[in-house]
Parts: sequence; C-alpha cells; structure tokens
Amino acid sequence: MPGPEPMVVGAFTRLRMAVAVAHSVRGLSLEVRFGDGTGIRAGAHGGTATELGICELRGMILAGHCPPWPVLAERITALRLDGPGVVDHGGGLYGRAVPGRAGGRECWFATVLAPATVRDLLGQCPVAAAEHVDANLRVDGGLGVVTVVCRAGADLGAGRLLETARWASAACYTRELLYAAAHHPVD
Repeated sequence: MPGPEPMVVGAFTRLRMAVAVAHSVRGLSLEVRFGDGTGIRAGAHGGTATELGICELRGMILAGHCPPWPVLAERITALRLDGPGVVDHGGGLYGRAVPGRAGGRECWFATVLAPATVRDLLGQCPVAAAEHVDANLRVDGGLGVVTVVCRAGADLGAGRLLETARWASAACYTRELLYAAAHHPVD
C-alpha cells in the first residue's frame, strides 16, 4: 500500500489489516514506513532478521501502547508485506507458491467484514474455477479482521486462482464501501 502521501483515511484500519495478514500467513514479514523516513519491520516467530515479532506488534496494537496507534497510523506512508516468493498483485491481494506443496498456489487478502458475510460473498463467486479453490477464513477477533486465504493445486493453474481471488477481494471491498457509504454519508 505504498504512496507518497500519508495514509490518513482509514490508516489504522489498513495497519490492522496488514498486521492480521502477516500474523495469519506463515513466513510473512511486515514493513511499516513513516513520513519522517523511519520504519519498523515485524516478522514471523523466529523468522527473518526483524526488529520485532509480528505477534509482538499485534499485541502492542491490541494493548494500545503509547504512542496511541490510531495517531501513529496517520504518519504511515507505506505498508509492505514480504516473504519468500511473495507477489503483490495490487489492491491488497498477495500470492505465492504454497510452501511444501508441489505446484500449489495461494492468494490472500484482508477484510473487515464479518466472517458470515465473507462466506456468503464467497458462495456467490461466478468464476468457473471457484469450485476448485479452497478458501479459508482466518478470523482475528482482536483486530477485527478476517484474512481470506485462497488455495489451489497445480491442476487449476495460477491464473485461474488469481482470477477467483481477485473476484473475492473485489466483492469484499465493494461490500465494505457500500457499508461505509450507508453508515458514514459524505455531505
């Protein structure tokens, strides 16, 4: 989610979502960059060389340690998920080959929708390949985020998995926008 300007609108939500994904998908690290050029890097438990563990960062957000995270989040200029073989497909959708599964691929994204709403949306996917994709919801109730992990075997192909995951993430983001517009109208 890089950008030249600070992420003011929804910055704390974006931070919660990025932390939830890094916490629930094995082997990921999260780099958080601030407007003053500083940053922190949080990684997997005992994984790569990071400044702190992703569980520690998650715990700090949940505990509300000083400085207050919502205020600090407004200074964030970039959030970057990284790990072995990770590809940023844009729009908050990431993917990679499944570790230890020959030819298997996975894509993931985060949403603030309730798990039941996400399941309902996934059940409406019109992409023909959807029936061959295993979608797993990893709910982080503390952060209020659901990480959706879509997996498929080599027989489906990376392009078909990506098409299904893009539809799923777009459906979730659209529902989030509709909810926000209905509950927070702009004058």
